[in-house]
Amino acid sequence: MLFSPTAIAFATLFAVFGVVLLCVWRKLPLWLAILAGAGSLAAFTHIPVLSMLELALRPLADPSFVLLSGILYLILALSGVQAISGQTARLVAMLEERILSPRLRLAVFPALIGLLPMPGGALISCPMLEQSAQPMGLSQKEKGTINYWFRHIWEVSWPLYPGYILASSLLHLPLSRLAAFTFPMVLLSAIIGWLFYLPKQCLSASKPAAGPCTPVHLVLAEALPLLVTLLGAGVFSLLFDMATLNVPSQLPFLLSLLLGLVIALWQGRKTTSGPLRPIFLNANAPRLILLVYGIFYFKDVIEASGIVQAIAHIGNNGVALYALFIILPFVCGLLTGIMVGFVGASFPILIGTLAQAGLQEHAVPLMILALAAGNCGQLLSPLHVCLVVTADYFKTPMHNVWRVLPLPLLILFLGSVAWVLCLHFAGATF
Repeated sequence: MLFSPTAIAFATLFAVFGVVLLCVWRKLPLWLAILAGAGSLAAFTHIPVLSMLELALRPLADPSFVLLSGILYLILALSGVQAISGQTARLVAMLEERILSPRLRLAVFPALIGLLPMPGGALISCPMLEQSAQPMGLSQKEKGTINYWFRHIWEVSWPLYPGYILASSLLHLPLSRLAAFTFPMVLLSAIIGWLFYLPKQCLSASKPAAGPCTPVHLVLAEALPLLVTLLGAGVFSLLFDMATLNVPSQLPFLLSLLLGLVIALWQGRKTTSGPLRPIFLNANAPRLILLVYGIFYFKDVIEASGIVQAIAHIGNNGVALYALFIILPFVCGLLTGIMVGFVGASFPILIGTLAQAGLQEHAVPLMILALAAGNCGQLLSPLHVCLVVTADYFKTPMHNVWRVLPLPLLILFLGSVAWVLCLHFAGATF
């Protein structure tokens, strides 16, 4: 053969990714661009038309798709209720009384909501950051970039993220043990975001006037819907475990969001009784659900095409092996735009490669390297839901946010590689 199957697979992926980017550049809706990418991948890999139709129906029967669509809808509703009732503005003002550093205020809100493990959760922190950034004269692109970056600093080490839980399960490793190997990457991500994305004008922004702070119990009352949403998922998960019920991982988050929404409606009942209709008939909801459908459909087409398995044949020794542990999760992250996507698609192949090559003693550095590469890929992906909804909220073209990501992500990856080398020379083992 003139070209190896691996080379053909990479060429196909670049072509498909080019189709998606071309559609985005031509200002087509992102869900339509993703469907075009899925169609081109099916054509390049000769998936039969009947199989494509079957794949098109598969997301509709997938509980993950149904629950994720519900989660995004409830996020929009919760954000709308809190904005109209003034709860978001009051909470931001109360927290600003205690956070005197303007730069820290900008980072705290998306980082706080980043503890909420659900795709699209950036929508909750958008109005909080918008409120806090008002006196600083930031552009919409700067607000969107700050929100997107700090929303995701925890993902490689926060044990509530489904993708992180999946990685722990595949590696047969307790979450606390895995977190010990990955938490330095969280600190590195926060430092890079602080240096790159918090602009100089934040330093000269006016500070809140000194005075008595709002009592803590009033702050907690305003934050109650968010606290219930953040903590309720863990409570519901515990209840399901105690009842020995095997439920989808997204269900506890959906229930906690629903409870948080009910509390927000009750707290703002005097100010939100009129405009409830536009809140619950949000025009953005159908577009976001179509986007989620496109991502799930694209993921299924990738699996059916066998293209990931073709990439895995790049080699199992020397430089080729290390390249595989970087390229495969990065490409999967780029194509799926979600942690659970690149972990689910690439980690089983990588773990099998370790066993086949007899390199289990190097599992820690290699798998942490794969996690770092996949994380950079999913953050760079135009299919990442948080990137889409953040750009949409701040009314800035998605490519404005996207084009300032590569350099910080490259530095984040190189820093992660340095940490992986430390683990290697320290002889770290699972």
